[in-house]
Amino acid sequence: PPRPAPAVVAREATPPGEDTLEVERVRGQWSVIRQELNRRRQKSLAGLIADAVPVGLAEGVLHVQFPSATLAEMFQVKGAEHEQPLSEVIYALCGIRCRIQALAPGAGPPPARPASPATPKPAPDAKPAAPPPTAPTAGRELVHDVVDLFDGQIVGDRDLETR
Repeated sequence: PPRPAPAVVAREATPPGEDTLEVERVRGQWSVIRQELNRRRQKSLAGLIADAVPVGLAEGVLHVQFPSATLAEMFQVKGAEHEQPLSEVIYALCGIRCRIQALAPGAGPPPARPASPATPKPAPDAKPAAPPPTAPTAGRELVHDVVDLFDGQIVGDRDLETR
């Protein structure tokens, strides 16, 4: 009988079709990645990538879309000072070795190599995706992110949803 392929935890480049899965893994861990950067005293980097989104992975380069050209440029200007700690945390949490490329809004990653169907069909018993956070929740997360960025503390946290 055929032997199963050995499990690979980390790799420099990904075979065709796996890039999407790995981007999804990084995207799913993005808040944890930010928390780990904060823990490692990389608070400015954690704040800078707060609203950034991993959008592609090709040939060992993770493409991260920033909400503004200014933020993307800020990341690029710092070079290895930002790229190295972020790459290390991604490797530690996701097992993916990569370089980071910051993208401004509207700039997409290079075209992906052809793979399996672009959108897999959900399982019949799959639950629908959660709706996006409401404005009070999103505002609350932003406040907490800013407080974390500056190593602050919230003294009286009001429940914004009861207003």
